[in-house]
Order: sequence, then structure tokens, then C-alpha cells
Amino acid sequence: MNNLTIGISTGIKNAQMSPGEIPCAVLSVEFIKLCNKFDAQAVIFPPQFNKPDFSLKGIDGLIITGGGDIDPSHYGEKPIDKLERVSIERDITELNLLKRAEEENINADVFGPLAFDNSVSKKSAAIKKIKNDVSGN
Repeated sequence: MNNLTIGISTGIKNAQMSPGEIPCAVLSVEFIKLCNKFDAQAVIFPPQFNKPDFSLKGIDGLIITGGGDIDPSHYGEKPIDKLERVSIERDITELNLLKRAEEENINADVFGPLAFDNSVSKKSAAIKKIKNDVSGN
């Protein structure tokens, strides 16, 4: 066992729970399974509603799962009509995690829906000619 701990960002989605439909921090369980497959433990970082300033002490790697579009104001641009599923809280949280990972010299991989499908689907990885330790696993 390698005892690695991998931090994974999450999104927010309404989910049916016992009190009804409520906003929940969500993550595809496939990310956790993938970490566990390589004997790593997963720690989840949900979107924060304050100005996050995480410590990544004890985190060996970071997966930024991505989601909808990033709010263009983060890079000095104005929104366009084709933006989808913008989440200010997720943007701020994931950008902070990336900044901290760089400061603390932690490996960080940025995934989005296209990257994620390559890690869980052999067919998708083969079509895109992606070959590495986790593609299609």
C-alpha cells in the first residue's frame, strides 16, 4: 500500500434526499474508485461559500474535476450567451485549490467531462488514442 491521499474537488447538484430535493455536494464515485484502485485514499473538497484558504498538508495529489464553464470574470472577460452551468463557488474553490497546490508543490490534474470519460472508458480512451496508466480503467 502506498498510503497516498488524493484531494478531489466536487460540484453542487440538487439531489433527492429525505427532506426532499436539496442542493448537495456531488462527485462521481468513479473518481474515488480510481484512487482506491491505485491504493490511494480520496479526500473530497466541496465548493465553499466563503473565501477558501485550504491547507493541503497531507495531500499527495489533487484532482480538479471541473464542471460547467468558468465564469469569464476570473480572467477579465465578459460573459457570452453560450456559457453553461457557471458556479462561482466551485470556480473560487477550484482556483484556490490549484493555487495552493502550486504553492505547496503538489501534483494537480485538471479533469473535466472529456478527461473523465477517458479515465473510465477503455473505448473512449482508445478512440482518442490516449495511453497511460489510468486510461480506460
